[in-house]
Amino acid sequence: MSTWRDSARCIGTDPEMWFVATPGQRASNRDREDHAASVLLMRAICAACPVIAPCLEEALRRDEHGFWGGLTEAERAQIRGRKARVGNKAADPLLEQAMAEAREARRGRVA
Repeated sequence: MSTWRDSARCIGTDPEMWFVATPGQRASNRDREDHAASVLLMRAICAACPVIAPCLEEALRRDEHGFWGGLTEAERAQIRGRKARVGNKAADPLLEQAMAEAREARRGRVA
């Protein structure tokens, strides 16, 4: 039985790349730059993925670790926190922005 994961753009990539720790407060500039570069690479892969929506939905539902659906763990935690405060039916700006950027990237409008 095929699932959305079978169509994910990250299939075949090194799984370790999707679990980049956020640098701590005392991190060096180099560590921060490396983290930022990793996040940009992951966002680029996710932006062109045809299954970004179900990936993000599952990550939010299951509280997954790592980079899922175009968002970091911290970004997804913000979404879950806002939903808890205002109710699950409320639109979340970060979620809406991530989904809009993914749709635009698939249409070739975002680099």
